[in-house]
Parts: sequence; structure tokens; C-alpha cells
Amino acid sequence: MNDFKDFVPVITTLASVAVGAFLNFFVTRHNKSQDWKYALAKEKSAVRLQVYSEFLVESQTVVFRAVVPKPYDLTELNSMNNKFAELQMLATENVISCASKMADCALKHHAAKLSLDAPQFPTLREQFIVAVRAELKSIEVIS
Repeated sequence: MNDFKDFVPVITTLASVAVGAFLNFFVTRHNKSQDWKYALAKEKSAVRLQVYSEFLVESQTVVFRAVVPKPYDLTELNSMNNKFAELQMLATENVISCASKMADCALKHHAAKLSLDAPQFPTLREQFIVAVRAELKSIEVIS
């Protein structure tokens, strides 16, 4: 009986160490998982922001080129179309809808004169920016 009393402190110490190691493992695992989710959300947000801003620049460039009366090579529109295709792969329906209207307006600047009741490019650009900001904010909230 006396021998058992000598092992009680050793057994409780070993049990405490085992419980501590077990808890440490799961806490560390949870923290690493959270860090990974935050890093992924940050990268996702950065990629989307880059694609959206490049599309915005390309569509504005197309509109500005339409103002200058000179022969225009339609292959120069490929850059905007490529950015729009990238955008479609990443964006939500709301952002895609705004971008589509903006690209359509930019292309119409080259085809013919816009009617007065047609949405103007600055208005469509602002709608696009609002939609992008809302989407990026929703990504930040999820993470």
C-alpha cells in the first residue's frame, strides 16, 4: 500500500502532461487552420482586386480611345475582353452584371453614338465599384 502512495504523484504528473500535450495539439491545430483561412481569404481578395482594377482600367481606356477620332484597331479591344473573361471566372453575379454593362457601354462608344437615355459610362463605373466593394467586404466578413 505504501508503494502505491509513492506512484500517485508520478501518475498525476504524467496524466497532467498528457492532457496538456493533447490540449496544446488541438489548440495549435485550430490556430494554424485559422491562419490558413485568413491567408487564403487575403490572397483571394488581393487576386480579385487586381483583376477588377485591371478590367476597370482597360474599359476606361477603351472609352477614352473612342473619343479620339482616328482609325482604331479592334484587336486593341482584346485586352478588355481578356480581363472581362478573368473577371467572370472570379466574380459574383452582381459584379459580373455591372462589368458586362460597363463593357457593353465601352464597346458602344466605338460602334455608334450613344442615345441620351442610355446609361453613361461614369454611372456604370460607379455601380461596378460599389458592387466590387460589397463583394470584397463580404469576403472579409466570411474570413
